[in-house]
Amino acid sequence: MEQGYKINTARTACLGIMQLFRYYSMSITLRAGSPVSQTVVATNDFILQPEHVRAMFHVAKDLRSKLLVSVGNDLGWRISDILSIKREELPNLEQDPPIEWIRITKKEKIVGKSCLSKTTATLLKEYLSTFPTENPFLFHNNAKGHIDEETVTARLRDLARDAGIELGNMKLRWHCFRKMIISQAKNSGIDPDIIKLMVGKSVKKDMLTYMTGIDVKTAFKNLQEVLGIRTFAEESENIVQTMETEIKELKQALIRVQQDANAYKKESEVLAERVTELEGRLREHGEVLELIPTMQRQIAYLKGTIKKQKPKKKEEPLVFR
Repeated sequence: MEQGYKINTARTACLGIMQLFRYYSMSITLRAGSPVSQTVVATNDFILQPEHVRAMFHVAKDLRSKLLVSVGNDLGWRISDILSIKREELPNLEQDPPIEWIRITKKEKIVGKSCLSKTTATLLKEYLSTFPTENPFLFHNNAKGHIDEETVTARLRDLARDAGIELGNMKLRWHCFRKMIISQAKNSGIDPDIIKLMVGKSVKKDMLTYMTGIDVKTAFKNLQEVLGIRTFAEESENIVQTMETEIKELKQALIRVQQDANAYKKESEVLAERVTELEGRLREHGEVLELIPTMQRQIAYLKGTIKKQKPKKKEEPLVFR
């Protein structure tokens, strides 16, 4: 602290010594209120959002930058865990995504169990074939090691600038991915113990025993609905699939219209025949109707004639008594 280190930095610098003491079962006692036992919540980290990540991903021109952003968006692991990944540790990338991946975290030696998205798996396969090397690390440097945290931080800030993201006085670092994933997982209602397992945070041992069969794929899929990013190829594929679906639906609708039209045509023909039949019958009845006045006149004439020809009643002679 005398050198002006912040509390979190001082605490981190002392952790190695404290772990060494614990490893050799040497007791160590910190005085009450010691800064080494304190943690200050960082409030100057940039609040990374899914739309920021997508913008940084699409503005990136090189494959490594895209892969870094995509991996950070999938795995809420610490930067030390990401940089220490070796090629031989990667899961089988030919599996159907999301691809489950279990790894022991470097800092706390606990299980981190999460998944790789389709985008990350696709980029990894391209990256591995494009950059063959004898260096075992995934994000390797020109020597035999891996790139450092400062390189990653600088690259993230460059991507943010190129994407037009205003950082102001806030810090954009790898830990922002971790904070974003945990926050979005909580917003999505994912179980807290599953969140810890996915980002490599310690879970109580009595609970960890019962979490061996936890399905993190379902939680990851739910989280990807918010965080998911797609390559232009994937977006084009989705557009093509959508268009194919719409074309199929239109064809089915056209078939139904044609079927309806054929049915309508047949029904129209039947109706036309019925109308013709009715018109014929109407004409027949019309001819009969035309004869009715004549027949009525003839009947009236006949009635009159009959009345005239009817004999008068014979009058009986008068008889005088």
